[in-house]
Amino acid sequence: MTVAGIESIKHYVEQPGCFVKCLLTDSVAVFFPGSNQHRDVKRDGVSYEDDYQGNALAATIVPGRLRPMIALGERVEAESPV
Repeated sequence: MTVAGIESIKHYVEQPGCFVKCLLTDSVAVFFPGSNQHRDVKRDGVSYEDDYQGNALAATIVPGRLRPMIALGERVEAESPV
């Protein structure tokens, strides 16, 4: 798996109460600061679009929680502990 964007979140994950986001496909994980919108990040062929378009799973990450959202025709509302 290719992992991209770790350098852009390094500062954030070192802070208490960090908030970061990621986009995932079966071969790429792209991480970025929580202040950015999933739909605005385009990298390594990964895309999450409004109205369930795109090819990626999007997630928000806070300490102890991962909240996934799927852009492949359905939306996941449950949060998953990490």
